[in-house]
Amino acid sequence: MSTVSRKKPDVYQIITDRILEALDKGTVPWRKPWRGGSAGQPKSLATRKPYNGVNVWLLSMSAQAAGYTSPYWVTYKKAQALGGQVRKGEKSTVAVFWKRYEKERTNDAGSIVKEDFWMLRYYRLFNIDQCDNLDPNKLPVDAIPVDGKELDFEPLAACESIVRNMPKRPEITHSGERRAYYRPSVDEVHMPDKKHFENEPLYYSILFHELGHSTGHSIRLNRKESGVAAFGSANYSKEELVAEFASCMLCGIAGIESATIENSASYIDGWQKAIKKNRKLVILAASAGQKGADYIRGL
Repeated sequence: MSTVSRKKPDVYQIITDRILEALDKGTVPWRKPWRGGSAGQPKSLATRKPYNGVNVWLLSMSAQAAGYTSPYWVTYKKAQALGGQVRKGEKSTVAVFWKRYEKERTNDAGSIVKEDFWMLRYYRLFNIDQCDNLDPNKLPVDAIPVDGKELDFEPLAACESIVRNMPKRPEITHSGERRAYYRPSVDEVHMPDKKHFENEPLYYSILFHELGHSTGHSIRLNRKESGVAAFGSANYSKEELVAEFASCMLCGIAGIESATIENSASYIDGWQKAIKKNRKLVILAASAGQKGADYIRGL
């Protein structure tokens, strides 16, 4: 009696197909899977008033790129006045304003008259997510993170095994910051505290995303896009897609993809739009993401 050989399903292709299917059907808006508010319209911490004009765009773009969750911005000196400090290595965002000056001139009648003129000036701001130790008693109520119910985090064995067994794993730190990021200069992954996430699968999906970024480091897979591409560029978008595909695939391996696939599809859809829905780039990123996931798994 003959037997039919059945090839084991390719979990990578299954996850990729599910994401592309979700994109074709339309996706829910991307949402941050940890608690702590939304950045919203940028506001001055000093005056409590919202910025206007081009500053809204400048600050919002910076917040989007870095994942800041607070709407409040502060100068370096103001942060110090509030008992805090801008963290070392944090980059400022430029805001602009018109400053009025006065000058004298002689009019046609020979009289000296005063005239106003305006010049465009700039100053540098930091989001309060970039600061440590700000005195909460000196902050407006909506600038203090409100987490609601904290997650009683329970580690998921399959996910912990993937993280634990990653070769040359970068340092993973947790803090009160409301953003997750990989810093290639020091080869570190920074995560919000586990208790701030909505649930465990979403925590691991974000951790896998940042570990996906870390696989591009020169000591690992040495992806040229990793850590050097400018925000908004095609290479930046590709690297984000690579990291998210790696995360999706690892979630599939760990058996938590049903809890994260919609969130990931929405995230990827956002980057598709930024690069004019270049499906070819998505496929290339999926291939690179699989390589990243394989590396993390030690394959």
